[in-house]
Amino acid sequence: NSSSNNHNHYNSNHQGEERQLDLTVLDNTLDEMAYVCQVIHRYCMFSKHIAQHLKEKEHNGDNDKNKNKSKITLDQHLQEQSLFYSTTETKLTNANLNQAFQIAKPVEMILGMEMYVPSIVDDAYFISTRALERASGTLENRAVWTIAHWVVDVWSVGEGGGVGGSATNGSGSSNSSSVYHALLEKRGCTVNGDELQSGNGTNNGERNKSSSNNDNRREEKSRTGDINNAVKKKLKGFSFSSVLLDALDNSSATGTSTNNGGDTNQDGDAMKKKKRAPLSGPLSGPLSGSSLLNRNNVDTKKIQMDTQLCTLNGIYAASSACIGLAQLFDTLISTEEGGEAGSGETDTDAAKEPIDEQNASMIYLAKEQMESHSKSYKNLLHESIHEIVIEWCGKVSDTRISPPLIASLPQSPCLHRIYFYLSHEEYDLDSSKFHKAEADERIDKLLIRPLHDSRLLTQVRNGKCDEGATIAIIQELSCEVVSLILETILKQKKQFNDWGSLLLSKQIRMLESSLCSIVLHDGSDSTLVGSSSGVGGGGGANTSQILNQFQKIKQAATILQLNNPSDWSAFTYELVGAPEFNLNQDEIRSVMNLRTDWSSDLIAAACGNGETK
Repeated sequence: NSSSNNHNHYNSNHQGEERQLDLTVLDNTLDEMAYVCQVIHRYCMFSKHIAQHLKEKEHNGDNDKNKNKSKITLDQHLQEQSLFYSTTETKLTNANLNQAFQIAKPVEMILGMEMYVPSIVDDAYFISTRALERASGTLENRAVWTIAHWVVDVWSVGEGGGVGGSATNGSGSSNSSSVYHALLEKRGCTVNGDELQSGNGTNNGERNKSSSNNDNRREEKSRTGDINNAVKKKLKGFSFSSVLLDALDNSSATGTSTNNGGDTNQDGDAMKKKKRAPLSGPLSGPLSGSSLLNRNNVDTKKIQMDTQLCTLNGIYAASSACIGLAQLFDTLISTEEGGEAGSGETDTDAAKEPIDEQNASMIYLAKEQMESHSKSYKNLLHESIHEIVIEWCGKVSDTRISPPLIASLPQSPCLHRIYFYLSHEEYDLDSSKFHKAEADERIDKLLIRPLHDSRLLTQVRNGKCDEGATIAIIQELSCEVVSLILETILKQKKQFNDWGSLLLSKQIRMLESSLCSIVLHDGSDSTLVGSSSGVGGGGGANTSQILNQFQKIKQAATILQLNNPSDWSAFTYELVGAPEFNLNQDEIRSVMNLRTDWSSDLIAAACGNGETK
């Protein structure tokens, strides 16, 4: 048995080395094929220019007929060579992407910072850019269209997304995964110190066979199914592949068709009808498999948190990758319009061809699709963050109900603790009570400390999230905090006087400053820990999205600090921006009714003159 196992292990390693060698040889061969396509394309353009030049001097019909026959032969050869290159390129990219899915694991964006991102995103981005750049070097429109379709399909979020919708991998089996679905399944996102160091794909396969992983898989599918279905409905009826097939049909009708070209259209019809395989659970194992994790005294909560943050980093990086690929498509269009950069050709060079409107429209469509995919990834990011914030920070469903004592315990979620504090806070104060209530130590302990104790915010402050993910998390938490404060004071009908309005204003400022300091890295620098993802862009942190979330509650504090309701007409200039960030007319009236010294007649008169638009 031992010798048999060793023999099988040797064979598997030997086959893996041969497969890697084959992919390397195939990559070098594709470079040569792309160059051959470019040479034939340039020669066709050169011969076309010469034939047109000679036609002006000669009027021999036989010569023209022979030249046209020669040109048709060259065009046929170029189409065959382009089709052969496109098929081989697609086979290589599918094989590389399939291998990237199999070996996916979390990788550190910054060494020693424990900021992880799934390797799938960077690998898929590199494979996509490599294929697009090589296809553009052929100077053949069909090759660019085919690879552009493949790239759009890999990053697709719709029903037909995934490389399985366009071709099969090197082993002949279809791969139905896309980057979007891989992130939904959390492939390569589980951050486990021991398993991450070993990087053993066999262990991942064994864990997928366990019953605990099957349970986790079903839970994960039910949790993410609604998000995926919503995105599919939005994208229904608009497909890059359908437009590509129509363009290829039109191109074949106007040009010289070959048998291989006909096979391509038939394959395209079969691709459109192919059904995708059902989603599976995370390949990197369960989030809370007690038999595996507790055996080594591993903190399962930490693994779950790191896995979720790694997934968020991957989604944000995927959104940035789609923008990068859209810019690459834009570069291809500008290159065609201005000629090949750095070629050394003059404006009178015969090989320079005016831009093809059909080719430009196809690339423009691919660019728009990638920009649309980027927005879809951002929507997925915000929806995932919303679920994570509820899971780790809590959710108050009804602010009219007084919270139980357990909500004040340090082990309770931070939003529950804040709600307990707000429910028992009094805002109808005299000067002595106000000075006690507005002490920084008291507000910090009862209102700010719950946020600092939150495990989610602790990991975010430690720099485990990329810039975009960090801002999105704080933005979502700010929205929850503002809604909690506003609903609490309105539904519980808190009574305010001048002193109480000053206390509320200070509480809001301290909350706003505390949350912004997380984005600004404790306020010591205007940049975050940094984004070093291969596809993500770093830069200065922008807190405008967080400040927008506080705009509504700050308007309420401003109203409560007025001398009388009619003064609000002088502050209506604050009602700017999106409507969701401003108080509506009913909310303004409800806030004014919280003042104990304002009559209903004055409030009615002020609200009648200060309607929002």
